Amino acid sequence: QLGTTKTIPAISIGSAALASIGSIFNGTSTYYDGKLSDFQVYNAVWSASDIAYDYAKPNHLVTDNPSTSLTVSNLKAYWALTEGAGSIAYDSSGGGIDGTISGATYTSQEPKILQLGMVDYSISTPVSNAITLVANPSNPSQDIRGTSVRLREKAFNLDGSGYSSADNSSTLQFGTNAFTIQAWIKPFSLASNNRILTKGVTGNGEFMISVGGDNASLRVYAKDSSGNALDTSNDFSSLTADSWQMITVIIDTPNDQILFFKDDGSVESKTGASWSGNFNNTEPITIGNTSSVSAGQFFNGLVSDALVYDKLLTSDEVENNYKAGLSAHTN
Repeated sequence: QLGTTKTIPAISIGSAALASIGSIFNGTSTYYDGKLSDFQVYNAVWSASDIAYDYAKPNHLVTDNPSTSLTVSNLKAYWALTEGAGSIAYDSSGGGIDGTISGATYTSQEPKILQLGMVDYSISTPVSNAITLVANPSNPSQDIRGTSVRLREKAFNLDGSGYSSADNSSTLQFGTNAFTIQAWIKPFSLASNNRILTKGVTGNGEFMISVGGDNASLRVYAKDSSGNALDTSNDFSSLTADSWQMITVIIDTPNDQILFFKDDGSVESKTGASWSGNFNNTEPITIGNTSSVSAGQFFNGLVSDALVYDKLLTSDEVENNYKAGLSAHTN
């Protein structure tokens, strides 16, 4: 209970024969009815600063808090509960206190667990020593198995003259299905033609996301293989200069509309595309310019966590990715 201190008698769990998550200690009654993840046990007291840090930065352990007195040695058990399959709940603290699962099942890509974003950390368990993919407390750049993990802490600095271009791939041929594009951006300038992400600029089946229009809004342009286009110039809300914001754009081809999910949870739309063709083209996908790399269309700012999905994300999934990246994109 926040802000409340309670005094309890001295206790010792050093001689306990069995500890359970989700039931009374003997595992026979008083079952928990709900979901659990990221279960940690420390042999030390957390400060209010530790609690706030742990909540705000789910990709870090509380031991990374600059003002904490806790060390990794205080972490005595860490059950992430994200294996996804099997009968073992692995202890990722290094202490080797693995648990045996009885009756519990996993929820894949739970849309409200901040640590996971839209990434399912479940792994197959073909061998008995497979371990959950969570950060190694002694080396956060690796998981507990020593495999490098990605931290959401860096960004692509585009100073108005740089870009990244990836060759066309068959996985980026979306046909007539809806698809979703997400990215964290921090524009230094709200000038028009400030391209964020494009695929195709010389033919049909193309799409483009940029800062554009008279009101410095997010502009989305999408033209199908039949030449039917929809342009949202000046239709969406203005972006904010020198501030991180996550943009989520859905090209909803079945419903002839473009959706823009905003950070405040609201959704803006532009309809009337009359798309009749597909969104297939063989040009590269480019971050920070057009696919043909045109002068005067470089993005001026920072870009991070650019994602492309071949589906229409739900509002829960959009919110989940926003929360998972929020702590790394503070202003």
